Amino acid sequence: MKNSIRYIMITGATGGIGNTIVTQAIASGFTVIATGNNQQRLTKLQKQFGKECVITYKINLSDFDAFGAFGRFVKKQTHGKIEWLIHSAGFIDTKEPSLKLNKQIIAKTFLINTESVIALTYLL
Repeated sequence: MKNSIRYIMITGATGGIGNTIVTQAIASGFTVIATGNNQQRLTKLQKQFGKECVITYKINLSDFDAFGAFGRFVKKQTHGKIEWLIHSAGFIDTKEPSLKLNKQIIAKTFLINTESVIALTYLL
């Protein structure tokens, strides 16, 4: 029997934009692999929509060492059948004015906002 479930992965699924995308994806018939770095928000999201609609995974997208286990989890859950990856997670340090940003903040911003989605694409 063919697996007819359609999967979509959404990073940053517990934030404002990510949560809205989750809602739209479920309304469109997808089962969502929802990632975030806040377990309480992920649990709330799964309770809101149900375990059959949302599969959650807590991951820090700046920790590339965690990607291997995450990739294995996703492949097991989805049988390697993800149709879409929407990268809604993001980072920007708003504590300092932009003229005072240092190399570490810029590197972390680029890592989460750009490099992590490239790594996830190759991983999946």
